[in-house]
Amino acid sequence: MLQIISSMASGSSNSMKNISKDVFLNFKIWFPPLAEQHAIAAVLGTWDRAIEQTTDLLRALRARHRGLMQRLLTGKVRLPGFDEEWRQHSYGELLRVVKRNIKFNDGELYHLISVRRRSGGLFHRQSLYGHQILTKNLSMARSSDFLFSKMQIVHGASGLTTTEFDGMMISGSYIAVVSRNADVLEIEFFNWLSQLPNFYHQTFVSSYGVHIEKMTFDFDAYLGLATKIPATLAEQRAIARVLDTSLQEVRQQEAALTALREQKRGLMQQLLTGRVRVGA
Repeated sequence: MLQIISSMASGSSNSMKNISKDVFLNFKIWFPPLAEQHAIAAVLGTWDRAIEQTTDLLRALRARHRGLMQRLLTGKVRLPGFDEEWRQHSYGELLRVVKRNIKFNDGELYHLISVRRRSGGLFHRQSLYGHQILTKNLSMARSSDFLFSKMQIVHGASGLTTTEFDGMMISGSYIAVVSRNADVLEIEFFNWLSQLPNFYHQTFVSSYGVHIEKMTFDFDAYLGLATKIPATLAEQRAIARVLDTSLQEVRQQEAALTALREQKRGLMQQLLTGRVRVGA
């Protein structure tokens, strides 16, 4: 209907078009009988209530997830069966840089990945053939590498390389690290740790520049800072499992909300145009 009304408007551009009052008031539209109007409103109202309830549940799950992260990753709350005191380590003791330089082939297709801000995870940025890449400073990321963006870390651009991105390429603007000692640090636990406000603060104070959008990460300075982690890998893994499960519940609810909204849009298109009729 909006498209029809728009076609009746006059003006030189979309932003300047207008429709006269007389034209608008004389525009005729079809309405179903009142009983059917009530029936349509009732159907759409059911979806509105489901969307509202799902939104409320999602908000609660997100709040619970944030609370779990803050309590479990700082040792304020301990999981059953773990009572050994947490130990402090410098990041230099925990992390080791890895760089897997590649030999370029102009005819080979390279898949490049980047890291989103605010701990948003990795994504496939683009795929280019070797001859299309001007600055040939790429290295290969492997599953369980943890990536820091030198230019975007102050915005939370860091994250774990999952199996989906194994073997893809990162530019020289990224630093890839692994656990220096696999008996001391579980990298999946470190990935969760990286999403805490304290981690953001530590990467910020380890960066330099006159403007936040142009700050550069001083990785050597960062390695001199410290954090506390569980003394055992068992506790680190248990915490990571709890948070993985909590996040999965959030993601499932997000998917449910998206599905409900799509269903409502489809119903509106069908019911409000008369393509599908409902009884009184």
